Amino acid sequence: MFKRANLYDDTLNSYDILKLVALAAMVLDHMGAYFWPQLEWLRAVGRLAFPFFLFLVGYSGVWKISCELVVCALLIILCAIVTHHSVFPLNILVTIIITRLAMDWLIRKEMLPQRFAFVSFACVVWFPLMLWFDYSTLAIVFALAGYLQRQHTHSTQKSIFIYAVVLLYFVIECVIFRFHFASLCILAFEAIIMAYLMIHFYVHTRSESASVPATHILQWIARNTLPLYTIHVVLFMILERVWFPERLDQFRWL
Repeated sequence: MFKRANLYDDTLNSYDILKLVALAAMVLDHMGAYFWPQLEWLRAVGRLAFPFFLFLVGYSGVWKISCELVVCALLIILCAIVTHHSVFPLNILVTIIITRLAMDWLIRKEMLPQRFAFVSFACVVWFPLMLWFDYSTLAIVFALAGYLQRQHTHSTQKSIFIYAVVLLYFVIECVIFRFHFASLCILAFEAIIMAYLMIHFYVHTRSESASVPATHILQWIARNTLPLYTIHVVLFMILERVWFPERLDQFRWL
């Protein structure tokens, strides 16, 4: 399951770094979700994780559904059932599977010129679908943003599209979480940073980083986010079930 750190190249690149940022934000978000829900700032910081991961899914241009991805998604669903966590919405790995299928279809049907229509589409169908899989249609929209960034680095329309997607995402997150003022300030700062990084993102490698021992550790982490994600979610579910049994007293679908 785990990959070598030098599977792609021997140096730490900007793609790896963005994945590390997303992974760190995700762990903080899940710490707040599973253990300390009263610490709102953990959930606020965690809003960075999903957009960056799905942006990179689109940027990579890889639509293949690997057996590893399917197995990890099913493992998390099984763990949710056993530990009495909600089965629905289905975890983010299922969302990534759906997103890759959707992106492959959109590209083959040559529907990408209609990209601005997808923002309106996401607004319309977001709520009912969010009950069934994590982040609903926003996943496809962020993947589309990543794909467009790779194909049209200096396009003005692409930049406007990314601004619109980031704004839509943070408005929706504010509605869902009803954050207090301090957390809203964190979200506003994140939105600015996120839009800037996505619009100016490209894979940049520093050759001298290969000689720094710590980069090999960071590479290994960045290039094994799928198993690390699965392991930590399963572990967090089990720990919450053990430490807070009163929260999870019976099986539930939603």
